[in-house]
Amino acid sequence: MQDVARTALTTLQCHALDAQRPEPILADGQATTTLYALVEWLGAGTMPQPPQASMVTHIATRARAYDRVARDFIGRHPTATIVHIGGGFDHRFARIDNGRIRFLEIDLPDIIAWKRRLFPPTERYRLFPQSVFDHSWMEALPEGPVLLLAEGVFMYCTEREVRQLIEALIRRLPAFDLFCEVFQADWLQGWRKRMVDYKLQQELGFGTDAQFTFGLHRSEDMEAWAPGLRLVSDWSYFDADHPALGPLRWFRHWPAFRYIQWSVYYHYERPGPKPAEDN
Repeated sequence: MQDVARTALTTLQCHALDAQRPEPILADGQATTTLYALVEWLGAGTMPQPPQASMVTHIATRARAYDRVARDFIGRHPTATIVHIGGGFDHRFARIDNGRIRFLEIDLPDIIAWKRRLFPPTERYRLFPQSVFDHSWMEALPEGPVLLLAEGVFMYCTEREVRQLIEALIRRLPAFDLFCEVFQADWLQGWRKRMVDYKLQQELGFGTDAQFTFGLHRSEDMEAWAPGLRLVSDWSYFDADHPALGPLRWFRHWPAFRYIQWSVYYHYERPGPKPAEDN
């Protein structure tokens, strides 16, 4: 697997280990079944080193937050389309499906090939084996409510790629919502970048291609990319109230910690007069 794709295995390991805890955060029992299947198909030697307990807590807490955002959106729009960007081996569709949504998975071809065996596509659950920056998948988007989820993805991309993706969405859709994880741009240069690269490549064993290359200085930065693109809220791992975080929750009060790696929720609505409603 490509180095970046291997991060999907670590995320899956975290979900599976969390599910085995007495008080799980995400409680994704499907993750254990998926992990066992991949070990059988790929071989135990393919698996990354077991993640530390703190990382399991972080990844499970993050996934739970993304599930919550998706469920809230579906609660407002029961027939919405959810676009899962780079979701790896996570089967979020099973956790949030209300029986009416459409769910699009866009990921690297090798991941989709395995995922197709694990979770066969249906009319409402579609798989796209391509880069999200190959915008041809957008032809499957309706004009109805759309939520895009990019959990642990955009940091590995360039700003140009992310901006072009959003610009393509704006040309395609009159409105959409985006919840994505971002990294602090100040940590992408000098000694701090070297420290981040070391953690990704050496401590976590993701390989030399796994590097963070895109970041924001402030949650609001993307508002300048296009008229009508508006920050709704942001979320940090330290905002979670689960007891497993313990004293780490105090870091929510220190921006220097809260805004190292966090998620932003954006809404886009095409500027201009809205269509008149029928009487």
